[in-house]
Amino acid sequence: MFTSFIDEWSLEPAGDPILTRTSRLLPVRWRGLPAMLKVADEPEEKSGGQLMRWWDGHGAAQVYAAADSAILLERSESRRSLFHMAMTGSDDDATRIACRAVAMLHAARPSPPAGLAPLERWFQALAPQPASMAVFSGPAQTLPNISYPRPMSRSSCMETFTMATSSTSMPGAGWP
Repeated sequence: MFTSFIDEWSLEPAGDPILTRTSRLLPVRWRGLPAMLKVADEPEEKSGGQLMRWWDGHGAAQVYAAADSAILLERSESRRSLFHMAMTGSDDDATRIACRAVAMLHAARPSPPAGLAPLERWFQALAPQPASMAVFSGPAQTLPNISYPRPMSRSSCMETFTMATSSTSMPGAGWP
């Protein structure tokens, strides 16, 4: 399942395979660095590899190598977790890190690779619907119209976006 890529890129397996509905992943070491080998089984996941290469490590994991359906990604061994930070009193810091990563992903850069779906298509299902059309799967139940608080004020998030687009420095090693 991974043998050809392990051989081609001189990888050392560093964990058990992870199988998902759309991909097969294997933690590895590449040139002494922690990495993740991802072999896509679905066309959309293959497009994701193109997107990762286009981002070029700015706000996302760096792609070390790519071939057809496989990509070799930077892998963090840090035990830091945005979830843990948010749950232990550092939620503002966790939000700033997430905002900085999003700002980097959406920073101006050359045209994206051909064949990528626009965000409008991916998020079309999340567009607001009349309350009469919002139902759970299973027994038809109308969802309540709930307003969720924002984790960060607009000005704080804008400040974070401004900082992120004016500097490439990120806390921690490499990427959030």
